[in-house]
Amino acid sequence: MIYRAPHNGFIALISSIVISFVLLVSVLSLGQQTIHARLLLLTLSYKEQSERAANACLTIARITLLNNPSYTTEDRAVFSPPEQCTFSISEKAGGHIEIFSRAQIHQATTNLFTVVDALTGEILLQEERVTK
Repeated sequence: MIYRAPHNGFIALISSIVISFVLLVSVLSLGQQTIHARLLLLTLSYKEQSERAANACLTIARITLLNNPSYTTEDRAVFSPPEQCTFSISEKAGGHIEIFSRAQIHQATTNLFTVVDALTGEILLQEERVTK
């Protein structure tokens, strides 16, 4: 008489379920990393766009100053619907002018603080700040 185990395919079935679960978890985690990487690249792209918009706003402010040296106020420039910036110009002692330009595109914000020469419009100092 030949003895047979009552659960002949049970071990194979459980093994295939465990292996399938491990493969599913590894594929999902790799997919999630890819999604996070793409979101990070999109965020960096928005930051680059906001930096360009803030620099363009700074250029507009410098041109405005060269055309009208007594211009000291806050203004807004709109490039295309999501891209807009604001700039404020204030005089500083010693023939220097401070320009603060701010651009925000999809939660990515760039705040540029710039000091320019009042006569030539040459940039003497430029830095990105957290706030005004």
